[in-house]
Amino acid sequence: MNQLVQDYNNSQISNNDLENDCPSVWIGCLSAYNEGILHGEWVDVPETLEDLIQVKNEILKTSPGENPEEWEIFDAEGFAPFDTQYLDLETAVVKAKFLKRIETEFENRTTEKDAFWIWIEENYCGANDIQNEEELDQALEKFQDAFQGVYQSEEMFAETYFEDCYNEEEKGGLFAKFDCYIDWSRVWKYEFCCNACYDSASNPNGAGVFIFCNQ
Repeated sequence: MNQLVQDYNNSQISNNDLENDCPSVWIGCLSAYNEGILHGEWVDVPETLEDLIQVKNEILKTSPGENPEEWEIFDAEGFAPFDTQYLDLETAVVKAKFLKRIETEFENRTTEKDAFWIWIEENYCGANDIQNEEELDQALEKFQDAFQGVYQSEEMFAETYFEDCYNEEEKGGLFAKFDCYIDWSRVWKYEFCCNACYDSASNPNGAGVFIFCNQ
């Protein structure tokens, strides 16, 4: 491992001092880097591009490089599931806004947020396919229409779906009498296979599957 890489790895400790888990970038001076000097710092991505440019300029002002004009984002954290390869300042601000919006949209609903990212992977070829606020609005609206909830199994979803079609009196009568004879796996397979899709739930409780109606 060369000294620059070792110095950079050691500098990552300072990232723990940032306020929270919000998206952050390590901006460094390329001039200094080319001269064998590692100069830069971790920065929480601010609300506006202008503010991030100002921070970048301040980093370059204090650079020991001979011509501190060129810079680069060497690393990024807190942007998952967005790809941070070839990240620039404008994209960093846009993606950070997206993540903040999603955190606000699904506040205290971690399981639903996990379901949203899975649905995005299935329907948008990944998070990076969302390019602007309008597309994010459309994605959130379509997700709310598609998401049916998290269930222990596909069979449980099918049974719950049909139970909801009956009132309390009917549930205690005919439905209760024949419920034990119904093969809910076959109901799921033949009634919902073309109307719903699912993926393993990745929430901390490890409970069941996410159910989505196909669009």
